[in-house]
Amino acid sequence: MESPSRGAPHPDAALDVGVEIGLSQYTIAVSKAGLGQGTITSSAPGLECGDHCVATYYANTELTLHAQADVNSDFSGWTGACSGTGSCSIKMDTDKSVGARFVPHIIQISTGASNTCAIRSDGTVVCWGD
Repeated sequence: MESPSRGAPHPDAALDVGVEIGLSQYTIAVSKAGLGQGTITSSAPGLECGDHCVATYYANTELTLHAQADVNSDFSGWTGACSGTGSCSIKMDTDKSVGARFVPHIIQISTGASNTCAIRSDGTVVCWGD
């Protein structure tokens, strides 16, 4: 019966060299604001958003956030670490905070020379003017 070569670990042996590799991790917090409705998705797994979500990623992870307004809402833009109204690309090099604002889609109707009314996505009517 042959014995394993000296200096070579047995194939079933666990290797513990007592070294920890410190990979930095950063947190992203995403929240929704406004009276509208919509969803936020990410290109990287682990970020599932209701009204607020938090996820942790290793340093230098790149992710893209997408905001999709529901049928009776509009996405009006990003705040925090993102800006604009398109997709948001983020490199996780520090903790990040991002806001996504959704507003009700308003259909404006005129009721006369001095009054204007709008029907909100929830069905309520708002009027202003003299």
